[in-house]
Parts: sequence; structure tokens; C-alpha cells
Amino acid sequence: MSVGNIITGTKTLTDPFVVVEDVTGSEPVLVIRFPNEGFGNRVGTRYPMGITIIKLAINHSGTTWYGYRIEPRAMLTLSSPDSDGLSLGQGWSARPSMASNDFRHVRVIDQPYDALDFDDGRVEEGKTAVFKLVLTASIWQSEIFVLQTPEVGIACVWPQQTTVC
Repeated sequence: MSVGNIITGTKTLTDPFVVVEDVTGSEPVLVIRFPNEGFGNRVGTRYPMGITIIKLAINHSGTTWYGYRIEPRAMLTLSSPDSDGLSLGQGWSARPSMASNDFRHVRVIDQPYDALDFDDGRVEEGKTAVFKLVLTASIWQSEIFVLQTPEVGIACVWPQQTTVC
């Protein structure tokens, strides 16, 4: 579960949506609703819809996060296939970097579904992780579900490091 509040922004690259979420569960969902088709594209892609989001996730889950997945979906119960038109700026030559302040690595997944996998970091209970992302859609979407999965309790060794994360 999470509680989200939009703080500011016009959803453009230079003035993004800023969303603060108090994350208390294992799979919170951010629901983004658009007022109408005239909302348009705020980021300059060739798609009819596009927004930039800065997401602040406050960790009140009771455990440390060692990774974080962000997965936009057109339908909450199904991963986003190519046919739904939803993406993380896929195919956009000027797509800005997707990033986080607490996770040093992000893997952008464009196929067979859309997701961002953040890792190589940690967010302690009570701390805030910041994520920057772009959402685009080639067809009108009245709402987008952003499924989030904090990774907890994993053991790993990063290549070329001598420490265990």
C-alpha cells in the first residue's frame, strides 16, 4: 500500500510531476489519471501522450530495500505488452536517463514488457528514494497504473566488487 500526493509540476522535462508516496506495503500502485485526450504530450516525443515524473518513495515498509522495480501498466493485472502503446519512452532517441539517488544502476526493460529495475544500492526504513522516469503512450490512456516492487532481503555479489551487498 502507498499514499501518494502530487506536489507540483506540469509534467514536462523541465517541470516534472513530483509525486511523494509513503510506501507501507510490498507492491504499491500509483494510479495516474488524465483529464482528457487534450492533455497531450508534455515531453516532446512523437507519441500523443508523454509525461516526466520525479517520484519520492518514503520507505515505511519495515525493512530495507536493496532494489526497486517500477512497471507501468495499462491494466493493473497484466504486464504491459507492446500492443498497449504504453512505454518508458521506447524508441525515443532523446530519451533522458532514468535514474535514482539511492540506486546506482538501472536496467530499462522495453521488451516483452516495460519496467525499470533499480539496484546496487539500499534504502533504509524511514529514508526516501528518488526516481526519475518518463512515461509515453502511442495511444490515448485515461489512466496508467505504476506497479512498484521494492526488493527486500536479497543476497548478491556485484561483479568486480569484493563486498556483498
